[in-house]
Amino acid sequence: ETLLENWGVTNASKSPELLNKRIESFKKGNYKENFKKTSLERYGTEHPWSNKEIHIKTINFFYKNYKNRIIQKTSTEFEFIGFVKDNNTNLQFICKKCNQNFEILTYQFYYRSNNNNSICTKCFPISENSSIDQAEIFNFIKEKYKGEIISNARSIISPYEVDIYLPELKLGIEFNGVFWHSEKFKNKNYHLDKYNKSIENGMRLITIWEDDWTIKNEICKSFILNKIGLSNRIFARNCQIKEITNGESVEFLNDNHLQGNCISSKRVGLFNNNTLVSLMTFSSVRLPVGGKNKQNTLELTRFCNLNNTSVIGGASKILKYVIEKYKPECIETYSDNLISDGNLYQKLGFEYSHTSRPGYWYLINGVREHRFNWRKQRLVDMGYDKNKTEEEIMLELGNHRIYNAGNKKWILNTI
Repeated sequence: ETLLENWGVTNASKSPELLNKRIESFKKGNYKENFKKTSLERYGTEHPWSNKEIHIKTINFFYKNYKNRIIQKTSTEFEFIGFVKDNNTNLQFICKKCNQNFEILTYQFYYRSNNNNSICTKCFPISENSSIDQAEIFNFIKEKYKGEIISNARSIISPYEVDIYLPELKLGIEFNGVFWHSEKFKNKNYHLDKYNKSIENGMRLITIWEDDWTIKNEICKSFILNKIGLSNRIFARNCQIKEITNGESVEFLNDNHLQGNCISSKRVGLFNNNTLVSLMTFSSVRLPVGGKNKQNTLELTRFCNLNNTSVIGGASKILKYVIEKYKPECIETYSDNLISDGNLYQKLGFEYSHTSRPGYWYLINGVREHRFNWRKQRLVDMGYDKNKTEEEIMLELGNHRIYNAGNKKWILNTI
C-alpha cells in the first residue's frame, strides 16, 4: 500500500527509479549501514524486529493475512477456528460432517486441498495406515489384479509393516508420505534396513512416493502394472532401432520415467509403427571430485518403456546396438533400491559392484527436491550464514531431509 501510494507500484522492482537507487546503494556498499541507521532513527534498534512492538505488530499482520488465505481456500464443509502455535503451526477447524474439531499441519492442509481430498483428520486420519492415497493405490491394484491382495501386512518382514502385499508374486508395495518419511520421523537407514529385510525374506519391495503419486500419477500406475505383469507386450524383433534428438528424449523421459529427464550424449530408441516405445540413454561417466578419468567408458543413465508397455528384448537390442556402434570398453549403471532390484542388469550381463549409502532429497513445500539444488554454496549465495552447515541452514528453514535406500552399481566389461 505504501509503495502504491508513494511510487505508483506494488513491487519496488517495478519502479526503475527505486531499482536504480537500490543498485547504487549496493555498489557503494552502504546498504546494511543505511538500513541500520534508518532502523535506529525510526525504531531505536538496528533491526525493526528487535523492537518488541514492531515485532508483535508484524506477526499479527502476517497471521491476519494468513487467516484470510486459509479461509479463501477452505470449502464450505469446514469452519476455520484459528492457529495452534507449537513447534509447528497447526490449523484448527470444525468439520460440519462429523461435527468435531480437528487440527492439521499447514503442509497437509495445502496438500489435501490442492488434490481435492477432505482436510478432516477425524474423517480421514493422517497416519501411515490410513492414507487416502494408499487407499487409491490399493483400489487401483484391486481393479486390475485378480490375485490375493493383503493390506497392511505385519508378518511378512516383521517388525516392519508392508502397506500392500501380493503373496502370489511375493511383491510388496510401499506408499511413503513425504512428511512422515522425512528424517523428522525416520532415521537415515530406515528405508535401506526395510529393503534389506525384504530381500532376506525373499520379497521384492517397491516404493511409491506421495509426491510422485500426485504429480506423476500415470507413470506410477504404469510402473505398478509393469511390476505385476499387466503391461501391454511388444516384441523388440518387431521394432526399428533409431537414435533420437535430445528434445525427443526429454519429452519421452518426462512422460514415462519416474525420475524424468537427465543429461545424455547418446539416445537410442525403439519404434513400433512409428511410435517410440523404448528408450535407453548414455553419457560420459560422471566423476567424483579428484576422480581418475575413465577412458572409453559409458554410463547408462536411463532406460524406460512407453507407459503401460513392456518391450520384450528391448533393453538387450538397444545395448547390443550401442556396443557394436560405439565400442565402449566398459558400461556402468545404477539401480535405485526403492524401485528396482537390478535384475534387468543381471540379465544383460552386468556384474554387481556395490551398494551406496543412502542418499537424500530435501522436502520443499511437500515435494522432494534433489540435494544439489540446496548445496551449501548456493545457500550462502542466497545470503545464509556461511559458518553453518547445509543441514543446519535447511533445518532452520524447516526443510527436512528424506533418505532413500541407496543404489546398486553395475558394471559391464565389453572386451
